[in-house]
Amino acid sequence: MIHNKFKVVDGVPTGGSTTSVGIHIEWHDSSKSNDQNGAYPSDVIEAVRSRLEFLNDENTGFNCAENDRVITLLKGAEDLINIRLDRREEQGKATCEPE
Repeated sequence: MIHNKFKVVDGVPTGGSTTSVGIHIEWHDSSKSNDQNGAYPSDVIEAVRSRLEFLNDENTGFNCAENDRVITLLKGAEDLINIRLDRREEQGKATCEPE
């Protein structure tokens, strides 16, 4: 089971954590620094995509059409995050994630 402890200060997300068996994520807290001090959602998506690409290699025995589809969807999620970051940057708003 996933346990989330998200933080909000004055209506602004300020980090927090997500934990489960084998998982411990400390989320980026932009109230502390503009420099990355925790995980961004894009980092986690990339980690999951990378793991599935590894498992989906034909030499692992775990390759399948479903993994192919999930990998494609995760790449789409990464693309959408980049579109959002570009838009926010053009608007002069904080992006909260590196380019």
